[in-house]
Amino acid sequence: MQVPPAPPLRSFTPRGYESATPSPRRYKAAGRPRRARLPSSTRARTRRPGLRAVPLPVVSRGRGLGAGGGMGRGGVGYGRPGVGCRALTEAHLPQGRFLGKMKWVWALLLLAALGSGRAERDCRVSSFRVKENFDKARFSGTWYAMAKKDPEGLFLQDNIVAEFSVDETGQMSATAKGRVRLLNNWDVCADMVGTFTDTEDPAKFKMKYWGVASFLQKGNDDHWIIDTDYDTYAVQYSCRLLNLDGTCADSYSFVFSRDPNGLPPEAQKIVRQRQEELCLARQYRLIVHNGYCDGRSERNLL
Repeated sequence: MQVPPAPPLRSFTPRGYESATPSPRRYKAAGRPRRARLPSSTRARTRRPGLRAVPLPVVSRGRGLGAGGGMGRGGVGYGRPGVGCRALTEAHLPQGRFLGKMKWVWALLLLAALGSGRAERDCRVSSFRVKENFDKARFSGTWYAMAKKDPEGLFLQDNIVAEFSVDETGQMSATAKGRVRLLNNWDVCADMVGTFTDTEDPAKFKMKYWGVASFLQKGNDDHWIIDTDYDTYAVQYSCRLLNLDGTCADSYSFVFSRDPNGLPPEAQKIVRQRQEELCLARQYRLIVHNGYCDGRSERNLL
């Protein structure tokens, strides 16, 4: 009996098993396994020339001990490649190091400039500079108040016009008129008269009020001419009460103009600088000139 030859062997490739029953949701029948994807911590990374990753203490945002070495939520770990790792690129480039150093240099220069500016600004009244070689004769005439820093107590409110004069003996006096509010609801136009006593400095005077003004005001105030060009602007300052450290506790100041319409831009820049030197920047208010006291018969002498 002749045995038939065996069939040739063929390569057998196992096929995936397909279940006869439908798979439940979120379950995939076993089949050909997919190619496992390596975690990000073990992938080959392409490094750019000149870049270097340096492990630094970083804060991990994951839960538990993760690839970045984070100890719990918000834990501190030492970064390895993976989550929580931080690569310093700019700081380790030559230009990055230079830029980093320059940032520190500029920051130090800025702090030094701010510190020197504060150190130079001395708010003690004795350190305030006044007009050198002040000339009373050139200063005499009409001045319109454009802005003022108010003192404590009663004072002229607006429409303020001052007239300075010098007599034959060289003594200077002034008459200031403007609106005054009495008893919180009674507006009157008042004339205030004052005389000036010279001191060793030609720009520093003692001013004494006369008439009813001597009761309404404290009287015998310091009256300093901080700066003026005699033809355009003038800055006046008075300190009534000193603090223990030499700064002023109660002061007032006027910005005058020869022109009732205001100061030119060049003079405004100078005035703002003088206000900062007096430590009174942004403490002035503008004075209105609307003709309220022009030709009023009820003007009172204070």
